[in-house]
Amino acid sequence: MDAHLSQSKSKLSAARPSCPHCGEVEVQRFGQNRGGTVRWRCTGCWKTFTPSPNTRTIPPLKVDIIKVALAKGCSKHVIAQAVRVSPKTVYRIAEGWVPIGYKPAYSNGTPLHLLRDLGLIV
Repeated sequence: MDAHLSQSKSKLSAARPSCPHCGEVEVQRFGQNRGGTVRWRCTGCWKTFTPSPNTRTIPPLKVDIIKVALAKGCSKHVIAQAVRVSPKTVYRIAEGWVPIGYKPAYSNGTPLHLLRDLGLIV
């Protein structure tokens, strides 16, 4: 039981960053951001910050589906709704942007049945 308590205390007593806005060292945990990284709030200026945020990535299959749908001439907004990404992401991919670590999900292209299930092609 004591080992469990000491383990939870070590998690709570992790190194606390200082505020990047005012330099204050008194900060408190303030939840998490959407990427799952701990957010902090400064007790001096009350601003929140995340020292090293995790970037969220798009699965390679979604990128492939977006590329095929763009090649088929589908609307960018329709693609965004069907694949559940923001329209800005579809615009970035249309302009040639590729996510970090992207590898095509299928070497011979995205299966057409996936596009049919999403309603992107008939």
